[in-house]
Formats: sequence, C-alpha cells, structure tokens
Amino acid sequence: MLGDPHSGDHLSAVVGLAGGLTRDVSTSVAPAFASALAPTTAPLMAMLAEVEPSVFFLTSFVKPTLILGTLIPYCWIASKVEADTRKYLLPIAMWNGILVGAAVVGLLAALLIPIFWAGWPVMIMILAGTMWGYWQYRDKRVPANAKFQIVSEGLRKSMEDRKAKKAIAESTIKFFTPSGKPFPVPQRETPEHAVHMSLEAILEPALSRRVSRLDLVATAPQQPLVPIHSIDGVRAKAEAISPQAAVEAIDYLKKIAGLNLDDRRRKQTAEIKMSGPTRDVSATVSVWGSSAGPALRVDFDRAKSLQVSFDSLGLLPQQSEALKAFLDTGRRHGVMLISALPGQGLTTTAYSLLGRHDAYTCNIKTLEKNVELQLEGVDHAQFNPSNPTVDFATNLQSILRRDPDIVFVSEVTDPNAGRIASNPGIAGPLIYVGIPAESVGAAVSEWFRAVGDLKAAAKGIVGVTHQRLIRKVCEACRQPLQPTPDLLKRIGVPQGKSVNLFRANGKVQVKNRVEDCPVCQGTGFFGMSACFEVMIVDETMRQMLAEGDFKAAYAHARREGRLIQLQEAAMAKVRDGITTVEELVRVFPPPKQTVKS
Repeated sequence: MLGDPHSGDHLSAVVGLAGGLTRDVSTSVAPAFASALAPTTAPLMAMLAEVEPSVFFLTSFVKPTLILGTLIPYCWIASKVEADTRKYLLPIAMWNGILVGAAVVGLLAALLIPIFWAGWPVMIMILAGTMWGYWQYRDKRVPANAKFQIVSEGLRKSMEDRKAKKAIAESTIKFFTPSGKPFPVPQRETPEHAVHMSLEAILEPALSRRVSRLDLVATAPQQPLVPIHSIDGVRAKAEAISPQAAVEAIDYLKKIAGLNLDDRRRKQTAEIKMSGPTRDVSATVSVWGSSAGPALRVDFDRAKSLQVSFDSLGLLPQQSEALKAFLDTGRRHGVMLISALPGQGLTTTAYSLLGRHDAYTCNIKTLEKNVELQLEGVDHAQFNPSNPTVDFATNLQSILRRDPDIVFVSEVTDPNAGRIASNPGIAGPLIYVGIPAESVGAAVSEWFRAVGDLKAAAKGIVGVTHQRLIRKVCEACRQPLQPTPDLLKRIGVPQGKSVNLFRANGKVQVKNRVEDCPVCQGTGFFGMSACFEVMIVDETMRQMLAEGDFKAAYAHARREGRLIQLQEAAMAKVRDGITTVEELVRVFPPPKQTVKS
C-alpha cells in the first residue's frame, strides 16, 4: 500500500492531520493534558516514523490547481469552437472529437507521467498544439477579414496610439506638410526618431529666439555645419552639428516638405508650417547642394514680414509726401528705381509701393523671378527660366504691350530687360524697377548699364530710392541717455533743442533680480525700420543724367529738392528715440583712417 501512489495520497493526508494535531496539542494544551495523551499518540507516531519520507511529497494542492488552471481555459475556448465551425461551415463533428480527444490525452499525460513537472508541460503542448492546428486549418478557409489575430485591431491601434503619444510628448515641434496635414512624429523604436530630434535641435532655438531666417550651409567638405540665425537683421552663430547629422536632418525636412530626395544639387523650395513651444510659423524651406555639401535656408513667416504698409516703412514725412505724389493719375508715369543692398528690404518696399495703389482702379502687373507675396488685385507673373523660347525681356515686353498702369520689374540684369523697361519713357506707365545697389549713385549707374544708352535711360527716370535697415530700440527695456554737446552736434540737434535719446539695455528688474527682457530676449532691440534716401528727378536733372553728370544732378537734388541723405534720415530716427547712437554707428561705420607711412 505504501508503494502505491494513490494510497500514498490518503496516507499523507492522515500524516498531515496527525502531525498537525500533535503540534496543536503540544503547543496549546496544558502540560498535564499533554502527558495524559502521550500513551495514546505514541504508537501512532511510531508507525508513521517507519513510512518512507518520499511518500509525504507525492501530491499537494499546487498540482491539481495547475492542471485545472490549464484545462478549464482550454475547455472554455473549445466551447466557442462549435459556434465558429457552424458559422464558417467547417466539419463540426471532426473538430469536436479532436478537441475532446486532446483534452483527454493531455489530462492522462499529466496524471500518468511519473514526473509531474514533465507531464504538465506535455499537457500544455498537446492542448496548445490542438488550438494552433485549428487556427491554421480555419484561417485557410475563411475570408481575410475573419482570420484570427493575436492582437486585435483595436488593441493594435491603441498600442500604436500610445507609442505615438509617447513620441509626441518628447517632441517640441509639430510639422505640417504643404497640404496642411500633420506630419507624424516617428516612434522611438524607429531610426527616424533620432533624426527627427536632431532636426528639432536645429529649429527649436530659432523658433524660440525670434529668428527670421536660418541658414545652414556647408563651407568645406566633411566639416561641421554652423547654423546662422538672423534676428532683426543681425546674424549670430548657433551650435555646430556634424555633416552626417546635417544631411540626415535636411533629407528628413525635404521629406516633410515633399521635395525630391534624390536631387541634391538643384535648388528646391516648399512651404510648410511649424508649431513650436513659443510660436507657430509658416516656413519657406529652400534646399540645394554644392561641392562642399548640403545647404538649407528656412525663412520664418516670410510673407508676413513682407506685408508692411506704406506708412510703416520708415519714410520721413517729406519723403512720404514726395512718393505719394505719384498716386496722382497725372504723375503716374516714368521709371522709379528702388535700390538697396541684398537683405535690406528692397522686396518689402516694392510690395508696399504697389500696395498703396488702388488695384481696382489701376491695372497693376509684375514680372518677378520669384513671387514672394500675392497682393490682392495685382497680376503677378513669375518668370520661368526653364522655358528657352521666352526670355525675361520678351516677357516684360509682352506685359508692357497690354497697356498696364503700373508695373513692377524685380530686376533688369537679364540682357535687353533694361532697354525694354526704358522704352515707354516719361509718357508710359509707372514702372518700379528693383536694383540691388549700395547707394543712389550706384543704382543710377546700374540702370544706365542695363539700358545701354544714357539718353534712353535718362528720358523716363522720375525718381530713385535707396534704403538701409536699422534696428528699433526695445521700448520695454530701453534706458534714457544723457547726451553730451558733442553727441548732439553729431546727430544734428540744433543748439538749445531738447531731445529724448535712449540706449539699448536688454535687461529688466523683476523684484530683486535682473533678468533678460522678455520682449527683446536680451538683445535690447525689437523690430526694424528702414532709413530712406528719396531723390525725385525733374526735367533739369534728366538732362544732366543724359549727359552722364550724376554729381551735378545729385547736387541739384540736394539744393533744390531738399534731398535728405541716408545718414541724415538715420540720425532723425536717433533724435526721435526710434533707435540708438550705437545702432547708427553699426549701420554706418565711420570710414577707416589710412595711416601714411
């Protein structure tokens, strides 16, 4: 009996009961009662001592629990199979028999295999293998949308959404494609996630620092690329990045913008949107390549920066009145040259001058290499350089033949463009011509060169403007400046006249702490204004220009037309508290003194 496993079950129960009773009695009954019971329990304990110790460990409550814990879920799943086989017309009787037989075989394996920890895994494999066999058999005979899935679509979508939310939580910038759709943030497990974070590391400082333009241009092969931030027209370097990281980030940005990833030479441009922690912007992304490596330019809110009204350009009252005279129909003729150095607001001024004309009573047309702002009511034409049959001058001639009232020509560097623009003369439409130049005199010289004939170039010219951008002192943190008599004389303040001058600070006091100004972010300046030189050309000056005597024409404008020179306009802004003396010196540095040997 002791060798039989089943008899051992009963014996172990008896032994456990006897042992527990003995322990309880020995610990809880008074010693007197314990000594009285000793003769009764002694024979039983002697018999139990002769039993082999292994009998006590044949079974326990754990083993039946594991068997039932495996069999009950199997039976519950098997009960669902009959309805499933009926639904998809599978052999019901066959699979009922297979499932029941697998349960019996698995149970026998767990009970009959001497070692339980070998029999129970066999039982699991039999039951699981039967279910796997039904899964494979079923999925080959049911529609695709009815196949079993380990993870349901709802759970899968929930897991993906959770991963996406976790990736978004680490991200600080949201990107939107040119069509306006959000660009998904790559999940952390993907290689693109690191590239996404590298791109954010380049763009996030630009968004938080009021940067209007970011340039990332390779200067030499395999050298780190340094992002350049333009803030109020002043360029500042940011933290350098490795060439490999720059290439990956630029390619990733091209993917967001929908640009061609394989084209690494030709310049490509697209508009996307970004949403950062401090501001939401519309970004103009331009990418191209060179022998040194990739190049990236991002203009933030470019269209918004171009939308400056005529009264907000920075013209002095006398200059503004001189240009407003050309709104009159009788004076709306001739060529007006608009000049500035690159990056000094030439395009902004051109669009502002066009915008002051009534587009519903005037026929306004433009010819531009790149249309950067669509003005309401204006017919913008963008030159297509890929069309070899029509050049820039031919396009311009076609526009002038349509009898417009006002025309804007973005440049006249192409052959014959200047000659075509000068043909209408003083009786033709009002033609604004953009000319990159460093002064009024340089703009006139460039116009003469483009036309190719002094008399033809001079016959239609009615005015020349030149400008330079200057930063405005931050009104939130500026500090009054006590000027010296010499400083007042230098900026043209009449003796005895009081003015309010300021200096840039960039700091504010918050309670007992001195912090960076939250408006200008510590730069001391916020926003920009333009200083203008406006030379209106009369008939006398046109004759002088036709003879090539620009100096005489300029002197006549100074004497008779009360021309305000560029630096005089800048000093007026200092006197009006718009900018500072330091900014004036930065924009108009004094000439270098030559040392004679």
